[in-house]
Amino acid sequence: MIRRARKCTNCSRAFVSAPGSPRCTSPIIEEKRSELGTIYYIVGTKKDLTASGVIVAKGGFLGLGKTMQLSGRYDDSLFTAMDTDQQTAVQASAAKLERVKVLSSQPTSSYELKLEGDKVALHILDPKQFRKVRHLVIMTT
Repeated sequence: MIRRARKCTNCSRAFVSAPGSPRCTSPIIEEKRSELGTIYYIVGTKKDLTASGVIVAKGGFLGLGKTMQLSGRYDDSLFTAMDTDQQTAVQASAAKLERVKVLSSQPTSSYELKLEGDKVALHILDPKQFRKVRHLVIMTT
């Protein structure tokens, strides 16, 4: 394998790379990559998510037929950060696929729910599409 010395166009640092992988390891570049690849997620029951203000019940008539919707107001301390370039799965505590619902608006083609042993996991299939929505909200029943 031939390695070539290159100069980063973003930070002007010199680095050595293999053909086809010209990548600078500047702390600035790595920080930006991590920032762009990070999403924030929360997994909880309807009761927990409602109590924390992440979701609200809307619609319905006389208390019947209400649907759960995102409140749009998030306390970031309730969410867990995840770098989608490093990690591609989120564990939910439910034991059946039917008991897990993704409430946020990530494209459904960018992830899949799988049963792994006795827990359900959300697997990210297309990180670039998935992280277009920064907050992932998963409700378990």
